[in-house]
Amino acid sequence: MSSVKRIISGSLASWGSICLNLVIQIMFVPIYLTYWTIETYSIWISCQALMSFITIFERSHQTFLGFEFLKIKNTDVNNLNKTISSGILIGLLLGFIQCLAVLLLIKCDFLRHIFVSISSLNLQTAGYVLFILTLSNLLSSSVGGILVRAVTPFGYYPRMAWWGILSTFSAAFFPLFAVTKGGDLITVSIVTLLSTFISSLFIYFDLYLILKRENIRLVNFSLQEGITNLRNSTIVAIKEFFDNIRQQGTRTLISPFLSPNKFVTFTTIRTGSNIALQGLNTVVNPLMPELVKFLHQKDQDKVNSSISVLWAIVILFMSPAVTILQVYVEPLYLIWTRNKTSFDPYLFSLLSISVLIYAITQPAISIITGNNLLKYQLILSIVSGLILVLSLVILVPKFNLIGIGVSLVFSECTLSIGYHFYCKRWLSLNKLKWPNNLFNHSALSVFCASFSMLLLAYYTNFKILIMVLSISLQIVISYKYVKALPNVVVNKIYNFFLKKKT
Repeated sequence: MSSVKRIISGSLASWGSICLNLVIQIMFVPIYLTYWTIETYSIWISCQALMSFITIFERSHQTFLGFEFLKIKNTDVNNLNKTISSGILIGLLLGFIQCLAVLLLIKCDFLRHIFVSISSLNLQTAGYVLFILTLSNLLSSSVGGILVRAVTPFGYYPRMAWWGILSTFSAAFFPLFAVTKGGDLITVSIVTLLSTFISSLFIYFDLYLILKRENIRLVNFSLQEGITNLRNSTIVAIKEFFDNIRQQGTRTLISPFLSPNKFVTFTTIRTGSNIALQGLNTVVNPLMPELVKFLHQKDQDKVNSSISVLWAIVILFMSPAVTILQVYVEPLYLIWTRNKTSFDPYLFSLLSISVLIYAITQPAISIITGNNLLKYQLILSIVSGLILVLSLVILVPKFNLIGIGVSLVFSECTLSIGYHFYCKRWLSLNKLKWPNNLFNHSALSVFCASFSMLLLAYYTNFKILIMVLSISLQIVISYKYVKALPNVVVNKIYNFFLKKKT
């Protein structure tokens, strides 16, 4: 399968996943709020947020190995087999340690310092839920996550992405069914564990067939090499920790400052931002292996082409979409949440702006992470994470939900500036160039959309006029961007439509 076909297949699978997630997130909130109280639902989403911190070393270990697999691939089969086998050994150890850590948190009654606004009875329930979710992760992800990354360099990303749709479906709809049948937190957690494990069995079997076909053998388990890779991945873990603070972990940080109602308001409003990020990842994830390959080959034209695809998503789709959504989202949101929580247009606009900033930074992030430049990742994650924490402490008590949005924008701006600085430096050292002209168009598009959303939040009586002016300007920017695209991309588009006609 060619690079283009792999990217298209992977993107289609990812878009299938994002559509499924969209249906899930739109359907689930009103259903959960129908059968559960606000406090019960806040426990459920708080436990899921805390899981992102508990599994941080496991995920960073898998991320580090994933890029190592991209480097090794077919160059040294014995080394690849040894790296995969050693990684699985460490993955299992981490999975068990995470389960023990949760049991220790429950035993020492430490959870009351995390779930501050939860009653003692519900606190015990939260502990059980957390342990069940951790056990589910051990059965499905501790080894599975490593194996999926191991087969990706061989062109199996699209196939794994399609399997991911099954995992998403089973992990979402079966627990939802349990909720509608009167299931409490414990019951829903057990259903989540069982459904996730059963779907994982199918994926494990397919992975076994792939490993056999590619002559990948799980032999030469080396604890020493596994520990070495784990130690190297701790830098990624620190980076992941601060990234989680910016992304999922914000919910954990702000929970002491907000009532359950406002906490759910923030979480539900941020759902739109999460959907936008997932949509962006439908292109980023399948494109990443190809971009890393082009960078290693020092193919400037193909590097520019790959980057231009990412920015095209921002300019042609994301910027106009969030602008239009800002106009029509409020009544839809109130229907969606069954009027159990209020809508904050400023928070929605600020969260959308932070996503747009992250989106135009994605090419620089992909270049830095794809080459395992851990030092740069660590510096930027720590700085942006600290800025977020300080901003939250200063702004949230005074400005409440708006303070959260402003803090996230500050953090993303810092991260964007840093990644672009280090990315340009690395490209220059490797005799490659940063596509400044294309970047300027994408930055202008993001600025236009951001300014428009803030105006829409403030001047509520002129929404249609502001939207029309903004979209008109974005159409002009889009036209100029298409005119500036590399010839390689233009020729591929031309040939694609020419084949369709013939």
